[in-house]
Amino acid sequence: MKLFAFTQAFLLFCIILIQDTLSLPTSLPNNAKDTSLNLALETRSQLERRDSWDCKGSGVCGIHINPESCLQALAKFNPAVTYRGQVRQFQDNGGARLGSCFVEYACAKKKDYISAAEYGVSTGQSIRERGKSIYSLGGCKKCGTVWFWGSCRVTFNYCYHKGC
Repeated sequence: MKLFAFTQAFLLFCIILIQDTLSLPTSLPNNAKDTSLNLALETRSQLERRDSWDCKGSGVCGIHINPESCLQALAKFNPAVTYRGQVRQFQDNGGARLGSCFVEYACAKKKDYISAAEYGVSTGQSIRERGKSIYSLGGCKKCGTVWFWGSCRVTFNYCYHKGC
């Protein structure tokens, strides 16, 4: 019985000792490589690493989209304006092609609109450059999206009528 009590006491002591050892706070960084003095820049760099592309779009995108129409719609973004919300621009495909290409700037999270505006990422000029990258860097031929700045994106897609 004494051995059982001693064993329980020993196990309890070990558990307490191990738990205290495992929950010790970590040390603070001791050199400049381990920390950033400006958390806003650190956050910004994380947001900027988000760039990626996909060539998805409407099921009729490959048939009806004229890439020149998408670039013309993209050119309607005013380079001097900072956009603080969702914006769409349209351009008729022209000729025998039906519908329009629409270019959309949008963010899934409101905070991304705010930070993109603060850092100059949502200017018309920046949106134009990102949009052109759908073709130049993303390898898309007609429709596509470039994702950047957290949940923000520029998308080229097809719609049947203007304003859709």
